[in-house]
Amino acid sequence: MELGTPNSKREWWYLIAIIMLCELIFLHLVYTKGYDQDAQRAWEFGHVLIAIVLAVIAMVYTLYQGITQQSTAQNLTANVESLNNVVRTVSTSTDRLSGGMADFQKLAGQLETLGTGILDQGRHLAAISSKIDKMAADQEPKATPPVQGQQGQVALDKETIKAWLRALPIFSTDAAYLFWRFAGKKYEFTKLAHLFYTSLTDGSTDKWTGDPGYYAGILSGTRGIFSSMGQITLRNDGMLIVKEPLKSAMDEYFKDPNPEELGFPQKHHELFNKLVAAVDKYLAAR
Repeated sequence: MELGTPNSKREWWYLIAIIMLCELIFLHLVYTKGYDQDAQRAWEFGHVLIAIVLAVIAMVYTLYQGITQQSTAQNLTANVESLNNVVRTVSTSTDRLSGGMADFQKLAGQLETLGTGILDQGRHLAAISSKIDKMAADQEPKATPPVQGQQGQVALDKETIKAWLRALPIFSTDAAYLFWRFAGKKYEFTKLAHLFYTSLTDGSTDKWTGDPGYYAGILSGTRGIFSSMGQITLRNDGMLIVKEPLKSAMDEYFKDPNPEELGFPQKHHELFNKLVAAVDKYLAAR
């Protein structure tokens, strides 16, 4: 017979017989040992012994439960602390992300300013070109024909470049002076752009002339002009090289950096002198 619920009459009869046998044994013990003092004492001792064992088991179980609950509480505390750390990390990351977005917006604004400065420099170039054409038309023809360069273009000479320097806009002339002073020296654009801005700004709150990107754009645009003429190059080691005849023209043009002699308007004299003093101080500190 398999263990479980009886499935046949025979199994049911077996079960009834076993129950009756157990009952007979129990009644026999009661009638035969019910008045036996030794049996009663043994029965009572068994009760006491079982009660002690059960009490010990209960104490051990209670102690085990207490230790388990304490360990569980410690784990919960550690998990809560970990969650708090995660929340703080997420809050810090959010703040950093917000700061990064602000920096990106500021950078985008500076790039827009730089692009506008380059466009403004292009307008300056157009004005310079028209002034040079007018000067060339007003001059008397030379006794000798101009020297021809590659592809039939008129080659640059010192006097032509000096005339071109005189026709430059104010800030572009300032940038040309800066290149002349740093010829043969390491060209650090970020530092020079900052020097250029801090020297020439007059505290204006104008959208362009009060923004550092405006001056950085003029500095980059002016160097681009000279580079396109083949007169300025930047070596791999960062050295600024001013070539001839631009170098000789600048040596003569800037030999006495008097703002009045250079044709600057009266309101720009103080700013140009401030630029000269800042360059002297910067080069002396290097």
